[in-house]
Amino acid sequence: MTVAASRKAGSIETQPSLSLEVVLYALVVLLAAWLRLAQLGNYPLTDRESEYALAASTSDQWTAISDSPAHRALTGLAFALGGESESAARWAPALAGLGLVLTPVLLRRQIGRGPAFLAVLLMAISPILWTASRTADGTTLAALGITAAGFLLVSGRIEWSAAFLGLALVSGPAALTGLSSIGLGAGVFALLRRRRANPDGTLAHPIPKSQAWRRGLAIGTVVALLAATGMGAFPDSLQGIFKGLGNWVSGWYQSSGIAVPTLLMMFLAYEPLVSLAGGVGLVRRLRKGNALEAFLASWAVGAIIVLVLYVGRQPTDVIWTVIPLTLLAALAISPLLDKVFQPVSLWLAVGFTGAIVALMAFAYLQLRAGVSGPESFQMFLGFPTYFAAAIMGFGLAALTVILLAIGWSKQLAFPIGGAAAVLVLLAVGISAGAGLNFREPSASELYRPQANTLGLTALRESLSTLSRAQTGRPDALPIEMRDRPTPGLVWTIRDYPSFEGPGAPAIVLIREGAPLPGEYLGQSVTVGETWGWTGWLPPDLLSWLVVRDLPTAPNRWILLVRKDVAGVEELLPVESEP
Repeated sequence: MTVAASRKAGSIETQPSLSLEVVLYALVVLLAAWLRLAQLGNYPLTDRESEYALAASTSDQWTAISDSPAHRALTGLAFALGGESESAARWAPALAGLGLVLTPVLLRRQIGRGPAFLAVLLMAISPILWTASRTADGTTLAALGITAAGFLLVSGRIEWSAAFLGLALVSGPAALTGLSSIGLGAGVFALLRRRRANPDGTLAHPIPKSQAWRRGLAIGTVVALLAATGMGAFPDSLQGIFKGLGNWVSGWYQSSGIAVPTLLMMFLAYEPLVSLAGGVGLVRRLRKGNALEAFLASWAVGAIIVLVLYVGRQPTDVIWTVIPLTLLAALAISPLLDKVFQPVSLWLAVGFTGAIVALMAFAYLQLRAGVSGPESFQMFLGFPTYFAAAIMGFGLAALTVILLAIGWSKQLAFPIGGAAAVLVLLAVGISAGAGLNFREPSASELYRPQANTLGLTALRESLSTLSRAQTGRPDALPIEMRDRPTPGLVWTIRDYPSFEGPGAPAIVLIREGAPLPGEYLGQSVTVGETWGWTGWLPPDLLSWLVVRDLPTAPNRWILLVRKDVAGVEELLPVESEP
């Protein structure tokens, strides 16, 4: 080949091209963005979210300091630019959650192209990561900071790693929980390396010079200050660092009331694929794996230990177990799919996988019919009949795999069965995530011990209607609170003035059950729910797993309006919330 031809060939090879991998990544990112941003403000904030939102609000009805300076500052900027709303309170966590989805790309060279893409996909549709990204607090900010910092450190990019770590350190108590998980994981990893006669590889990039560490320290400090103060706009947010530290320390001796078995069941129910595939990957990588894979497994073990020991545990703390297990699940699933979808047996694999999935779907529908009862079906055959049909469906799916192994090939049968299980568990997880995020909020979810219902939205609309009729403005009518309001209720009425004058107030809010004055018209409104059961697990576990049927305790308030207030006859009585 001539020199000119060689140069021409080289120029052709170096021309940028839109590869299939890039297209797939773009599609997954679009999917992740839609799942995290769609209908972000459609549902009320929970009481916990309301506390974070009120800390960033300009309202003087809530003066508590946020324990997440980064969320308070970034949300304060969002409020200043776009107005105070439920969606604005969730914007920073949603964008951080989208960034978290992309962190496995940082390990693309270390774990391989296929596992890295699978990890991104699994993170995009992970119900717990998906829901955490739509929750107004500092959890996903901390998760993004710590995860990205760790993965960048593996590649030796100290400055970038320090920048993300700076973000994490001002994101609240969740960051300290995450760092504790990684710290314990590092201890497990060190013990594991000692027991191995021939450790496979090193964990991190060769240690850089001290100048890089000094630059990293400076960059991390600057990023932490900028994130905690909103580019200097909210310097008072820095106080939240000490509050976050205090809240995290108190969580080691003040119980949240959430038991370890409850969180374990929550994890299995919402993350069935990551639980199974990630668990398999954890065992394999602890026994045999390179340094990075063994550390991911050790990180998962450390996160589980912290979850058990930390008595102030919250459902969001499970995120530190989900992240490493998702990467381990991708490492376990990738070779399985390589075995199944080979050109020689592609149509056979697709056909049998589809048949097994159809049988398992049939089994699930029978189980759902039996649990739902006669209210959902015109012909109810009784739970034992439906349960037997469900067992038959699962049995036929297993029998299909066994017969394929006997009559065709064991090397193909079991990967096909595994691929079918992956698809089914993936569908179960997506369904659980959709229920958590796009269904009317309720405390019937294990992930949500407390939820504020659409009754708060109806209450806000009623107050706005009364205020417009009386004053011409949507938020000018004074309100008197006869009981201590919940944070969610404070967030809803934050723009209304408090009644301070003599005489009878035009509007009174009081908890249900208190004596009602005769000169008022009123209506009961359910503003929230909490778990209505005791113990470690739901009372009817099967019913909860299939249809999310769980006892809840309503939080009802009475909206009282003086009879002479304009518009009250048309507005009340309004429909009561369930």
